[in-house]
Amino acid sequence: MQVEQQISEQDSEDYDLFGDLNLDYADGINLFNEINCSTEDYRTLFQSQQPASYQWRDVESPNPYNTSATVDGACQQLWAQGKMEITFVREKVKKALAALGKPEASIDNLVELMFGQRSNIGRLLGEKLTISDESLLKYLGTYFLAAAYNLSQNQIYNKHSFVNTEGLTDQKNYQSFWNSLAKMGCIEKGNTHARGLRPLWIDVEHALNETCRELFIEGADFYVRVTIDDDKMHYETKDQQSAQGLKIAQHVRDNRKGFVAHTACYTASGLPIGIEWERSNDDTTATATERLIRTQLSPMSGQNGPPMLANTQFCMDRGYWLPSLLYDFLTPSGADVLGTVKRCPMFPFTYEQKLAQSNSRLFS
Repeated sequence: MQVEQQISEQDSEDYDLFGDLNLDYADGINLFNEINCSTEDYRTLFQSQQPASYQWRDVESPNPYNTSATVDGACQQLWAQGKMEITFVREKVKKALAALGKPEASIDNLVELMFGQRSNIGRLLGEKLTISDESLLKYLGTYFLAAAYNLSQNQIYNKHSFVNTEGLTDQKNYQSFWNSLAKMGCIEKGNTHARGLRPLWIDVEHALNETCRELFIEGADFYVRVTIDDDKMHYETKDQQSAQGLKIAQHVRDNRKGFVAHTACYTASGLPIGIEWERSNDDTTATATERLIRTQLSPMSGQNGPPMLANTQFCMDRGYWLPSLLYDFLTPSGADVLGTVKRCPMFPFTYEQKLAQSNSRLFS
């Protein structure tokens, strides 16, 4: 099997940038494990749809007489961006609270707006679990308190614990609450029929995203800056069925596996505006990222073709910039991008190096 060279040596003056790609390998070997794609995917991603190395050119040097320098420009820009985000969200929250008959904005009213009986999550859990609004808020209050102190259930209820749980729930009822959540809509043990099942985490994800979209995104008429990053949850299991549709991914740390959630936030204020979990059939990080962007920022665009993302900037780290996400999704959508990229053939800005079969740094 051979990796086909897209251009000939005569067609490109930069041919030697990555060396000769006409390398022979045995059939059945995945040639590009370092970039998580097969030979066929490599041809599609790096040799057909996206720019090749010879298509990049250095831009002309700017006129030195028209060059200016700024100091602390990024800080000023983010401060202005933060004020726009806060002003917009404050007005949206005030209108939503007024509809509930609560004219004052406070932490208690905001919690009720996000998780109360009339909220998306409150209605969902009240219907699924048949519990009262008071009981739900006690469970959530216990969870948020434990999260704030970074404590486990056993630690927060330990007799030597200094955390005051008065007015919240006891350990037995708290554990029973989580046991009920874990089983809801999931495949029963020993049963292999999953048709039509919808685990509760999917409904909670949808309810939370709807709340964030309605309160924090809908109607934003200013230039939006969005930061997307992944949160890795450690979950050690060899049973794919127990994952209930979530993808078990290998984390950066050795011998660590678990689930991955992609969270979108406003860049300046850090306000979360959406979350998307990687699912079992997602082939790359870009799949969940595209789903998150479509759902939260351009729900009318559907699932085919680039969405409408004018006046939007996405800030992501190097792990997100796959060719399909950059060239086939974000660029045609009109979005601006900010971040670093991996060294790879579609973005070849590591010079004076040639492709070597034993050197994975060229593709990682």
